[in-house]
Amino acid sequence: MHFNVVRRGQGKPLLLIHGLGSSWRSWEPVLDVLSAQREVIALDLPGFGHTPPLPGKATFQRLADAVTDFLHQENLIGVDAVGSSMGARLVLELARRGCWERSFRWIRVVSGEVGRRCSSIKA
Repeated sequence: MHFNVVRRGQGKPLLLIHGLGSSWRSWEPVLDVLSAQREVIALDLPGFGHTPPLPGKATFQRLADAVTDFLHQENLIGVDAVGSSMGARLVLELARRGCWERSFRWIRVVSGEVGRRCSSIKA
């Protein structure tokens, strides 16, 4: 499957996964700041933005399968990842599947518009 992906910056890769009903553009308020020090990879999930929908019935598990395949194809297994809303749930599912070798130290919960308010909890 082809994903629409926006890449900016250089350095250690950082994958950004948007929430339900959104696209990579939900990360625009923070892209310049993040890409000043990192290679930022913001994708459109299947059926959102400019990525075509999955064929057949779309389920959370099939969405996670598609993102897992994308990570393997792009050699992104193990990169740092941030998700918003459903994207955060996908990041946790991908971690459960072993897409990241190390455990999480922090979970960042973002509420409202990306970049406006956030709080951290120790995992």
